[in-house]
Amino acid sequence: MGVGCYGFVYLAIDVSSHISPIIIGAQLSVPFGLILSKFFLGELISFKNLLLIILSFVGIVIVSYDPSFGEEIIELIFVIFMAFFYSVANILSRFLKNIDTSDQIGWHSLA
Repeated sequence: MGVGCYGFVYLAIDVSSHISPIIIGAQLSVPFGLILSKFFLGELISFKNLLLIILSFVGIVIVSYDPSFGEEIIELIFVIFMAFFYSVANILSRFLKNIDTSDQIGWHSLA
């Protein structure tokens, strides 16, 4: 999580002239988490959840829309990668049932 998440967020901040799309784009970790739970955990995604995932992607596009943001597409790509790695780390940490939560957070931050 550390390298994938924090590395990409710092790259996005470095190339960006606006911070608000990065903050809003970080919220993509929630729909990514739902999607990845299907593949990693075998959870079912109901039609309602699928609709909400689509609406969340559309909502982030609407809320973070800025005409000058189209010129900074690399920032968007970095934020999407950051949200993806954050979701992967959170989903995979569900398999670590015998490890204390504070130890998990420490290893996520260190890695």
